Amino acid sequence: MTPALRQVLAARWNPLQLGADLLAWWSADRSDSIITGTGGVVSWVDVKNGYVATQGTSGSRPAYSPTGFGGFPCIVFDGTDDELTVASCPLPTGATPAEVWAVANQSALVADTGTRQLLSYGGTSNATRRALLRRVVSAANRASLDVGDNSVAQAVNDTAVDFSGRHFARGVFGATASTIQVDGNATITSTSVVPVTGSTRVRIGASSANTAANFWSGSVRDIVVTNALSVAQAALMAVWAEQQVARGIT
Repeated sequence: MTPALRQVLAARWNPLQLGADLLAWWSADRSDSIITGTGGVVSWVDVKNGYVATQGTSGSRPAYSPTGFGGFPCIVFDGTDDELTVASCPLPTGATPAEVWAVANQSALVADTGTRQLLSYGGTSNATRRALLRRVVSAANRASLDVGDNSVAQAVNDTAVDFSGRHFARGVFGATASTIQVDGNATITSTSVVPVTGSTRVRIGASSANTAANFWSGSVRDIVVTNALSVAQAALMAVWAEQQVARGIT
């Protein structure tokens, strides 16, 4: 597919066209879905089903930037205490399959070896949540999944792409195995694990623990949660996400 054709396709297609397979989409492009107040973003509403991610403490609100992603809108998380929470979990639980796609800018340095969670949902412990995150593996920033199996969080680490700066990531939480892929790279890392996902909350920018931790450092343009996608659906999502990243590269 030529670059010009990719641009045309991305301009005419967006995740809403997944229909019932789209479960949630937090989009920074939709300024009507973002309410700001003292300190930053008070709430960010998913544009598919209206799930509201909120922050009641002004000092813990991420910032809205209309141009922060290479001239395009994004939500900026400071890596210290910024997060937004949906107070219940409307997303797939137990071992029900789902996918999480994100277009984001990851700004933590390799010297910062703590995990940084972009989206976490489910239960309050590592054993009962799903998360798309960044961690340091062999002295490199990597996109990763944590998949709680009711005992521990099984880590699924991408091995191909330096997850620094602007990228898109696709995390597939399957019934018996989960995979991570960055920027549509041919290398897809998979781990066999049966999720045991709870239903307590959804959190953007931190863990879903009762006390938020592992805060995201960087900006977020899109978070999309879907049912398990077909090959054709995933290809459309990848083209769209690729263009979301490309628009922010100057």
